Amino acid sequence: MVILFVVSLACKQSVAGASSLFTMKRKRMNHIIFIIFTFAFIFLTGYAQSAELDPFVLPEPNTPYNQNQTSAPPPKVPVVNESVYERFQKKMRTLSKKTKMDLSKSFQEKRDKAFEKEEWDKVKHYKRLLEILMPPKERAK
Repeated sequence: MVILFVVSLACKQSVAGASSLFTMKRKRMNHIIFIIFTFAFIFLTGYAQSAELDPFVLPEPNTPYNQNQTSAPPPKVPVVNESVYERFQKKMRTLSKKTKMDLSKSFQEKRDKAFEKEEWDKVKHYKRLLEILMPPKERAK
């Protein structure tokens, strides 16, 4: 805004100091065009940047604040009982190596799918089954 004021003053002084009538009219015309474009620029940029404001609505005073809205969800209860893992461990001792390998591949695929879907309970479940199926001693071989 200050720059525009300084430029308009410079234009006025140049018009006042003109020697001939033709240059005076031309400079005055340039000055008028400059002022028109300046005001148009100021008006249009302010208009282009303005937008309708959403109305502000105060909350109703009769509505009580519910603290349960912001509380954390209750912890999840484990889906699988420990007895399932114990029975699987007993059953695993009677299986052949081929069956164990097939189960291992199947559990790994299911674990990976659960990981992609971010189903962490299932990931833990299949990880535990894989640990029972292939203990660290057998995985090292």
